[in-house]
Amino acid sequence: RRTWSATGAALLCLLLSTCAAATDDAAASSSSKVNSSSKKCQTLHTSMTYSQDKAPRDISAVLPQIVQKVNEALEGVVDVEVKWEGGEPMHRRVGEHQVEMDVTRLLSAVGKDRYSESTSSDAAASSTTQDEFGRDVITQCFIFPFQILDTDECTLPAGHVMRHRCAAPSYCVNTIGSYECVCPVGGRAAGGSDPLGSGKVADDQYFADLASQKRTAWDLSLASSSASSCPGIPSTRSCCRDGQSGSAASGDDCRAAFRCPVDPCGASGDNDCASSARCVRSDSPLDRPQYQCQCPSGLMGNGRACRKGVDAKPRPMVEYDGVTPTAETLRNDFYCGCTKPVVDPCAGFPKCEEKHKVCTVTSGNTPMCACKPGYVEVDGWGCVDETPPLLKLRHDPETNGINRIKQGDRYEEHAVDIDDDNAEQYARQLKITYSRPLPPGCLTHIGQFHVNYTVATPWTNPPFARVTRTVVVENINECSINVDRYKTQCPQLIPQCDIAAGAVCADTIGSYTCKCPQHTSGDGFLPIPNLEKDGRGRYVDAPEGYSGGTSCRDTSKPVLEVVGPNPKVFRVCKCGGLRGIMGDSNKGGADDDVLQLQDDQRKHYEADIKEMIKQTAGAELCATHARPNPSPADCVRASDHTFRGVVDLSDRVLIGEPVKKGDGMWRIPYDVTDDAGNKAKTVYRTIRVEEIDLNDVERRLRDEILADKQREIDRAVSIAVEKERRKQPVQAGAGSKKCPPCPDCNCPKTKNGLSDAQCQAMCDERMKREGGTCVPGDERTLPKENLHPFLGGIIDALETMLSPTMLLIIFLVSFMALVLIFLQRFVQALANPQGSMYYTKEDEERERAMLNSVSYYRSPGGASTATAGATARTPGSGIPSRSMLSGAAVGNGVFSPPENRMYQQREVFSPQQQQANVGGGSIYNSMSPITPSRSNGSAVGAAGGTPYNLRRRY
Repeated sequence: RRTWSATGAALLCLLLSTCAAATDDAAASSSSKVNSSSKKCQTLHTSMTYSQDKAPRDISAVLPQIVQKVNEALEGVVDVEVKWEGGEPMHRRVGEHQVEMDVTRLLSAVGKDRYSESTSSDAAASSTTQDEFGRDVITQCFIFPFQILDTDECTLPAGHVMRHRCAAPSYCVNTIGSYECVCPVGGRAAGGSDPLGSGKVADDQYFADLASQKRTAWDLSLASSSASSCPGIPSTRSCCRDGQSGSAASGDDCRAAFRCPVDPCGASGDNDCASSARCVRSDSPLDRPQYQCQCPSGLMGNGRACRKGVDAKPRPMVEYDGVTPTAETLRNDFYCGCTKPVVDPCAGFPKCEEKHKVCTVTSGNTPMCACKPGYVEVDGWGCVDETPPLLKLRHDPETNGINRIKQGDRYEEHAVDIDDDNAEQYARQLKITYSRPLPPGCLTHIGQFHVNYTVATPWTNPPFARVTRTVVVENINECSINVDRYKTQCPQLIPQCDIAAGAVCADTIGSYTCKCPQHTSGDGFLPIPNLEKDGRGRYVDAPEGYSGGTSCRDTSKPVLEVVGPNPKVFRVCKCGGLRGIMGDSNKGGADDDVLQLQDDQRKHYEADIKEMIKQTAGAELCATHARPNPSPADCVRASDHTFRGVVDLSDRVLIGEPVKKGDGMWRIPYDVTDDAGNKAKTVYRTIRVEEIDLNDVERRLRDEILADKQREIDRAVSIAVEKERRKQPVQAGAGSKKCPPCPDCNCPKTKNGLSDAQCQAMCDERMKREGGTCVPGDERTLPKENLHPFLGGIIDALETMLSPTMLLIIFLVSFMALVLIFLQRFVQALANPQGSMYYTKEDEERERAMLNSVSYYRSPGGASTATAGATARTPGSGIPSRSMLSGAAVGNGVFSPPENRMYQQREVFSPQQQQANVGGGSIYNSMSPITPSRSNGSAVGAAGGTPYNLRRRY
């Protein structure tokens, strides 16, 4: 039990359940149970009555009316406490109900009630208390009765919340407080109507009679729990809750899921039988199909009504026995509807054994064997085709009987189509002939051949049908094929040119050939295996020009060019004794000692040449005043013209031994051999040793230096002009033309591609052949790769204002101006050798002091003896003038660069040294006859270092 206590309107929010309890007797009135206490409750003389469809669903809807009734019946009500039991919704509990409540009211109001039997004596028997306000109150027990009447759910309008939910063909029957769904007998579609009639209630006897009826599966609910809530029974009586003793919601859902079968052959059944057919239902409504359409005797068909535009026109046929349906009839499911069948005389007739004979119906509608249509019977041949077949070539894209394929393709036989509606299988009689034998693989020879297709027809004239296909094999460029594709498809066509040796593939009609580049010889091919020779020793089926695969051999001999001075001149002072300012010491001519001294000096020339070549690797032979430190490769240039271009072999040049060709003259041979063993023509450099007088040294050196400097200037200008001419774009006009395009060099890694060197060589060769002046590419800016960033920025800024040609002209003019300024200064130096020398008074005093401390001695003459002494100059006596100490006298002039200056050997001789020198020979023997200069300006010889230079440069 649940108990709530509230006053006034609070009762409307707190009390939410029913208080009715069902009794065991359905016919008896239901009454609520009073608390199991011993207290006595009074019944209010007021009550309420509801119909089932309008009754409140729970006690909360009744409480406001109960409180209203209590307030009307009793006086002085202070508090009402209602007690009830929970259960089904109130509107499901048809019958009488009562609600028990404890009412607290003022003691003074007891006995004044209008609808209550309460008296003052009852109040005295009850306990009296005081409430929170100090009033005397009394609590009494009252019972409030109300009644719910049954509603017929089967007759409620559609959409009503209590209307039955029986699904057709089942129908609804009303019961006390609820309803049940019943399957009709014979599967009739009752549409939910109650056969008992409106207002009648089905009792236990009704359902007992229903259970005793003999019914088929079509009269019971569907015998599958997935198809119906109560499978295999006639109603929901014993299956679904009735609402009085269980959950009303679960009972309604159970009745809504109750399904009865619909008779497909009934009056309202859904079937597609034709009007002439009879509908026969299956034994169980769960069978599929649930019915069959049967045609009456004498008619044939599937019995279903014909659908316009879907089913074919009924033409049922039977075999010649009149009973067995033909294959066509079976294939069409006997056709729709019910139609009288037609007899086919040849259906089921035994197969004709003779060739091309079939069953034919005679005029008497009887079967017989005869030639099929399109054939005639000829003695000796039987049934034959009247007309020869028409042969059509398959794969004939040009529709003219000509197929074109390329070298390297395989010929695929497509045969012919035999166009004859009555033709037999001609495969056994088709003959294919070729005008020439076909190779097993790809086709390598160009030309054409024919393929004849012949079908024999000996009963016609001519006795065959024939069509001819012409196959044309066209040439391909073997030099540009996809090597990867043809490696498996037709390897014979892959060019076998020796690309590594420079051979170039050239296409010919039907073949190809390999051409060796310039400066080589051979057939250009790699060896091709498995080639046979004919009787005359020629290769069979070989590419044009193939002679065994000799490749391309380099036959170009290297070219040697001597660079630098040729002849190379070495100058040496001619021995002849001392020479003074006023004349030679030798008054009468060369004596024997001088001649001997010269012979001794000349004997060392060849050894000195060999030693210089050995120590400098030949670089000394091309050293000049302008280029005092060349490398060995600068002395000789060796170039080999190959298909890859010009190869520099300068570092491989061999220098031979000097060969004496005359007095003071030798020849130095240069030789080189390339990788192919081709030896260049030997070139020679002539070496000449000149013995010159001391007074002529300065003039010779000056002339030689000026000549070297001028050659370097001319060479630099020539190189600059040539570079500018190549880079400067030529204005298009008369006599100018575009450069010829170079070969495709984009595939150097493929077997038949060109390398970069090959491409460049071919371009150079084409340029030579084309000749004239061509317009190069868009090279319109000055080269700035090797310039300082600051200078490059200046050139970029100038290029925005001036054209590149104008900038080059300005550059050349500036360069020539600098050269002229240099030459001007040079000429001034020649005119005034001392112009660049400055002396102070201090220098003069220091120089005079040093000269005063030097003793000078005359060299002994040829007739002097060991005892004869030399006359010594005393310090300070006979001091040479400044002009005598100038560079003009000792080879230290302005024309002599530091590396080529000859310094005067000043010796201070004591008497002891004089005796030693006399006994040991001439003092001139202490120096090498040829004294090559070094880059540091020191002379190589016995004398060693550099003496004092009394002049100071500022």
